[in-house]
Amino acid sequence: MGLPGLHIYGTPTAVLVLILVLSPVSMLVVESALERISSNLEAAALLAGPYPVVLRRIVLPLIRPAILSSLLLTFVLAVSEFTVPAFLSVRVLTTEIFTRFSAFYDFPAAISQAAWLVMLCGAGLWLESRCLASQPFTAVSLKDNHARFVPLARHTNRLAGIVTCYVVLTAFLPLGAMLAQALNRGPENLFTAFSLLQTEMLTSFQLAFAGAILISLSGLALTYFKNRTSARVLDFTLLLTFALPSIVAGLALIRFYNTPYLNFIYATPLILLLAWLMRYLWVGERMLHNRYMQLPVAFEQAAALSGARDWTTFRVIVLPLLADAWFGAFLVSFIFCIGELGTAIMVYPPGTSLLPIKIFTLMANAPQGLTSALCLATLLFTSLVLAGWLGVWSLIRKAIPGYEQS
Repeated sequence: MGLPGLHIYGTPTAVLVLILVLSPVSMLVVESALERISSNLEAAALLAGPYPVVLRRIVLPLIRPAILSSLLLTFVLAVSEFTVPAFLSVRVLTTEIFTRFSAFYDFPAAISQAAWLVMLCGAGLWLESRCLASQPFTAVSLKDNHARFVPLARHTNRLAGIVTCYVVLTAFLPLGAMLAQALNRGPENLFTAFSLLQTEMLTSFQLAFAGAILISLSGLALTYFKNRTSARVLDFTLLLTFALPSIVAGLALIRFYNTPYLNFIYATPLILLLAWLMRYLWVGERMLHNRYMQLPVAFEQAAALSGARDWTTFRVIVLPLLADAWFGAFLVSFIFCIGELGTAIMVYPPGTSLLPIKIFTLMANAPQGLTSALCLATLLFTSLVLAGWLGVWSLIRKAIPGYEQS
């Protein structure tokens, strides 16, 4: 696939694809932090200096934990990526482990290579413990976050050009090429793709929904628990399971659950839910924890002085304030679950076929037009589902009395 005469297979293309795929994840993490900064802080600072100074002295220090979190998140996701290197024929540790395990049944070599990969991801753990754990968060108010437009004067055209180039290179060109290739024979390829994937779409939606609910609710419970106990060991454990590359996590799950006593988990979709919970609980918990740390402590202190119990305070005060963060954690978890391939291809039970696995299997021998149609069908399906979730959440927010003013 790609432009005629252009060789796309290799490390440079893999790096470019990973940048395009992971940059929205980084932007989502940083955007969540930016939205929680009180606009009054910026307004007061603008009285004393220009916006570039405010950005450097006020905004960037407040979102530094989120920037470091996004750096760690994208690093671990890139190191543990399996799909992109496998498709572009790039030999990395994840593809070598999968080949040793699935093709040659060389368990000792696979485990040895997995150990090297875990050591590499240990750098991410060191970054978390040294740079993130002690970073302060600012407590902000939720009632004054009205957007203020800041004139950028001579930088406007330059920034608009950068944004335009980014959108064209990351969205329009790739999607346009995929669309042209998928429809080179008319809508026939697209209809074929939907017919081939209809069973997998339903199965993937059901399992991803269950996985996202499990991850977001577990993250909410752990967030509340962590802020009432000393939980450094818990933090390390969550990050360790997330830092494990997908292939390594799948190998570990096989070695542990593939026994007669645990076959009721290993031979059912429960193994997929456990795999996703193991891999992505840190993401959901971190998003909720970052938001929780920005809530004013005075709210819970006032509730305690009025005699409210911890559960009442959590249910009446904390939970409504964390509702948007919980939905964000649910949405991100759903995206990860529905698109995850590395661990799923290692542990998926017989009779269960998921979208990434079906496409990965078919693209080896399918024509390029059909391969693009399969990807386009998956993109359309996922976009419709995400739009549906956003619409449902918007209706829920409007149905809660006083929620929009909180």
